[in-house]
This record gives sequence, structure tokens and C-alpha cells, in this order.
Amino acid sequence: MKVIAISDTHGHYKHVTIPKCDVLIHCGDITYSSYSLKEIEVFCQWFEKQPAQHKIFIAGNHDRLFEKEPNEVTKVVNNFDINYLLDQELIIDGVKFYGTPWQPWFYDWAFNIKDASERTKLFNQIPLDTNVLITHCPPWNILDQPKYGLRAGDTALSKRIEHLNLKLHLFGHIHEKYGTHQTLNTTYINASLLNERYELVNQPIEIDLH
Repeated sequence: MKVIAISDTHGHYKHVTIPKCDVLIHCGDITYSSYSLKEIEVFCQWFEKQPAQHKIFIAGNHDRLFEKEPNEVTKVVNNFDINYLLDQELIIDGVKFYGTPWQPWFYDWAFNIKDASERTKLFNQIPLDTNVLITHCPPWNILDQPKYGLRAGDTALSKRIEHLNLKLHLFGHIHEKYGTHQTLNTTYINASLLNERYELVNQPIEIDLH
């Protein structure tokens, strides 16, 4: 299964060339700070047209309308042949994908939860047999260090991952840490396409999932 991962396009997605693949995944922050259903509709039109058999995306902390007006956003997304995951799983050819947008408090953005115990409750919904986890926020101490400031990964997410046997964990959020980290069993990918100055500098990341 050929997977292409992207994240943090912040409205620049039209300038991204997506290679042909089986599954295309966007890990959130499709907009800069969207309050517009039309902006989301335009993204969905672009996403649906990409050369992937299956398209999956989650929201990020900049995608405010996904949290503030979830029912209205869902009506828009449902008009397209794409998959929006909000604490949900999707099985493709026997591979279980799971998407969740939550993160520790990060300024006054969307999908922020200060209380780690509340995030733990949400992350405990991630099935134990998940193969590919899609989050916006990184786990703690993996591709989560901004150029300036403290690490932005989530310890509650890391604790849940300890109980999972993941093949792949995809995320974004921290633009400066684009790249891959490999452990014995799991590949971690920060797929942010923009740098810290919101310039489109990175390429989609391709993964051959066995």
C-alpha cells in the first residue's frame, strides 16, 4: 500500500503536487484560520481530485470551524468522496486507520484541551489494533521541538501509543520538525509542508506500508 502524507498546508495545498498513491492523508491545518465553509468546500474539491484511491484527513488547531460548527462542516465534507476522521477509524484493505485532532493547550486555537486526563479519555478510544494513527499533534519528544520555545508534543498521547502496536504514526503541527523518526516497530512522520515562516518548502512524504 502506497501512502502519501501531508500536513499543515494552511491554504497552500493548490501548489502541492501529489504523486499517485493508494491512500492520501492530510494531518490537519488545511486552513490558516478558517471561519468560512466556502474555504473548506474549496479544499474538499481539491482533495477529492488528487490521484489517490482513498483520501483521509483530520482537522488541526487552525481549522477552527471544524470544532465550532461541526454539523455544518460535515454537511460540506459529505458532498465529496473523501474521509474526514474525528475520533474515528477507517479500514482499507485490512489496514486500520484512526484519526484524532486533540492536543494540549496551544494558544487559543481549536481542539485544545488543557487537562491531560481529559485527553487521555479521548486517546483511550484509539483501538489497540490500530495500524496507522493520524493526529495533528506529535507525541512527546518525537519531532515536536519548535525552533523557539518548549516541546509541543503530548505526553497523554505518548502513553496511549505505548499500548498500541503501530506501524505508522502521522502528524504535523510543528513545522520545523518535518521528517521521519524510526523506532523498532513504528515509523513516525511529521509531514508539515510549510516552514515556521509559513512558506511552502517541503514535499509530500511517501511510505510503502507492508
